[in-house]
Parts: sequence; structure tokens; C-alpha cells
Amino acid sequence: MSVRHRTAATVALTLSILALQVVTASTPVITGAIQGVELCPQSICDAAIFAGDFTGQVNSKPTSGFFGAAITYDEPLPSQGFSTEITGGSWAIHTRLRTVGGKILDGGTLTNIGPPSGETEDRFTVTLTMEITKGGFGTLHFTGILDHNQFPPTIAGEITP
Repeated sequence: MSVRHRTAATVALTLSILALQVVTASTPVITGAIQGVELCPQSICDAAIFAGDFTGQVNSKPTSGFFGAAITYDEPLPSQGFSTEITGGSWAIHTRLRTVGGKILDGGTLTNIGPPSGETEDRFTVTLTMEITKGGFGTLHFTGILDHNQFPPTIAGEITP
């Protein structure tokens, strides 16, 4: 193989690898569900603190573990039918084999969807983007429900690439 052909092959391989990294939303690829409780509200702890269970897949391998998150948002909590912006925070997922974590990017939303039938306290949809800064790179997305109808308030939702 001539030098010219080797150079062309090297450039093609490099571009293929770069294209593959752009397509992947995160490394490792994480999907799954979280279910937990709010340990401390932002009004007391300067961030809403959550912890609970994670069940899902990391790089297509089933796993489970636990998560922790500290989320900040524009106060006060919104009235029914209104939203407020998530302004940041941090998160981590711990499994038996690894820890992946990072920061919560501003721009997510906390939307008051009102109480369920027969209940008095509000529920909120939570949508946010998580940047991986420890144990990998890229972004993940979370969509879930924060329910204030029990004490402590609960959170449950899905993590997707």
C-alpha cells in the first residue's frame, strides 16, 4: 500500500470514529428508571435534594443501583398550569460496577400539573438535561413526576440518551 493510500485510509478511519462519537448521545449509554424521595426542599437546603433507586441499563447491560441529585430552580414553586425554570444542580448514579455523574444544565422545567383526583397537594412534571462530567461524557435526559401528596415527596421518572 502506498503512502498516499495509507494516508487516505487513516483520514477515512479518523472521520468514521469522529462521526460515531457525534451520533452517540452519551458514553456510557444509560437508560432506565429512577424512583426516590425528596430529602430536603430548596427552601431549606439551597437545592432540592433527592435520593433513591436506579434500575436500567448501562451500555445495554442490565444493572441497578442508586441515584442522588441536587436540583435548583427559580422560586417560588409555580401555581397549577404554570412552569418555572430549572437553573442547575448535580447528579450521580452509582451501580455495582461504576459511578457516573455530572451537572444538571439550566433550561429544564418544573411544571405544576395540579393534584390527582381526590388529593390536595400538587404534582409537577420535571424535565431536565444532565451533562456527564464523571465516568463518561455526553448528555442524558430525565422526565418524571415530583409528587407532593405524601411525605416525604416522591420522584419517579425515566432517563434516556
